[in-house]
Amino acid sequence: MEPLFEVQGIMTEELLSKMYRANAKRTPTRVTLEYVFFGGMFLITLALGIFLIYTGDFSGFLYPLLVAFLSIMPTLLHKLAEKNTIATSRDIIGLPYTLRFYPQEYVDYSPRGEWHTAYSALYAVRETNDLLLIYQTKFKISILDKRCFTRGTPETLVSFLCSSGQVPYKRLQM
Repeated sequence: MEPLFEVQGIMTEELLSKMYRANAKRTPTRVTLEYVFFGGMFLITLALGIFLIYTGDFSGFLYPLLVAFLSIMPTLLHKLAEKNTIATSRDIIGLPYTLRFYPQEYVDYSPRGEWHTAYSALYAVRETNDLLLIYQTKFKISILDKRCFTRGTPETLVSFLCSSGQVPYKRLQM
């Protein structure tokens, strides 16, 4: 039986990074707000620390240092998590993958094996400008690069998957 849709590509670090940012919902607006908020916290506590040093009062100096450290933690944690996502996927980077979508299920052929998934078992579909993310569970994701469709289009695949109304769909502005 011929597939309705087919995607063939090569897994890259860039693809995994984009997937992580979309999965963490790190949109440009959210990242900007994080930097503004936590950067503001950092500057305020830095100013407080300088003031305490200037006045010679070292008794309250630990508080601004702690807040300054905590203000940069979210950014550091996201970077570490993104690097961990790539590190745990080293075995598939540079290798080909294929996804074929049939009327009742889709099949994911990857270096880690062959996975058959019924559409009724899907958890969600997320779309960015470059990717389609098909969630089997909260943590198992099929990554589809929109440039790699060899049969069908990303738009018709999304409408096909979401036509029954059972699969939640969300367009992310990335």
